[in-house]
Amino acid sequence: MKKAINLGSIFIVALALIALVFRMCVIKIEPGETGVLTKEWGGGLQKQDYKPGFYLNLGPLHTWNVMDTTVQTLNMLRETEQKSGNRGSSRYSGYSSSFTSVNPPLRVKSSDGADVILDITVKYRILDGRAWQVFQKQGAGDGYKIRVASRTKNTLISGLGHLRTEDFFDPSKRQSMQSGMVAELKADLEKIDVLLVDILIRDLEFQQSFQAKIKAKTLTKQRAEVQVAKTKAAEAEGETNRIRAETTAKVAVIRENLAKSLTEMRAENDKKIKRVVADYEKYVAETRSTAELYAKQKEAEGLLLVKDSEARGEALRRQALVGTGGNTLVALRVVENLKLGDLSVSTQLINPLDLDRMMRSFGVEPQSK
Repeated sequence: MKKAINLGSIFIVALALIALVFRMCVIKIEPGETGVLTKEWGGGLQKQDYKPGFYLNLGPLHTWNVMDTTVQTLNMLRETEQKSGNRGSSRYSGYSSSFTSVNPPLRVKSSDGADVILDITVKYRILDGRAWQVFQKQGAGDGYKIRVASRTKNTLISGLGHLRTEDFFDPSKRQSMQSGMVAELKADLEKIDVLLVDILIRDLEFQQSFQAKIKAKTLTKQRAEVQVAKTKAAEAEGETNRIRAETTAKVAVIRENLAKSLTEMRAENDKKIKRVVADYEKYVAETRSTAELYAKQKEAEGLLLVKDSEARGEALRRQALVGTGGNTLVALRVVENLKLGDLSVSTQLINPLDLDRMMRSFGVEPQSK
């Protein structure tokens, strides 16, 4: 039992020794860091960056330097509050992990001689794959940051010194100058293997007396601009009123022309209607006259035929009255015109069945059979 315990203890101790040796022979590169390796016994500085991970560290054979490759901040502020800390450990030779370096505000003299104090923040970082070159040229630590600060100040002083006092209050001109300084400083920092992220002009201040003059000048200029704007607004309003009046007049003319055109069209239509009605009435009158003439002609022809027929009938009647037929007709007319009341006829005196005798009674001589 004791033997088993001893073996277990030896095994645990052996594992601990192995882990300790492994930890002593391995270096860990944290996220946001880049390792630079120098092989002391052959090979020298390795021309490559070692990204986050675990790497072999064989004591005197290897020398590791860790570079901070996160975005760094260079502040030039009137409130110089130091905000820095150590993320690494002193076991890494020459390592400095200062995230933010704070410097006094930037003092610039404008092109017209005014002293300007500016609060500026600059963001930058080591270029990807260039950490070993930064170490080779600048060594370990913050050596490259000093060069970044120096070049940044020179570029800013040179660029901002071209602005006049009033240009600092003009956002467009200040932004244009800032864009030019960013491009210039970016190209300059790439020469020392550093990438410029951006430049931020946070605030600016002039000397109190000069600032009062600037404010007065700016206010005067702004008042003049306001007056110009009001003048232009009045001119625009006058132009608007003129256009409105012209438009109203044109609309009135258009309406008058439209009314005139409608009146002329109505008059023309009335003329056409009257002309059509007159033509219609003329046609009706002519047609009626023709019809009446035709009717009168036909009526005259009819009367002529009637008269002719009456004459012929009268001639025939007279001719008929000359002979036996005349007596018969006279007797017929007498009988037709005879109006008698109730008569009592004696059949002893008159035989109604004797037609010949009856005819002789009315003056008609019966024809012999």
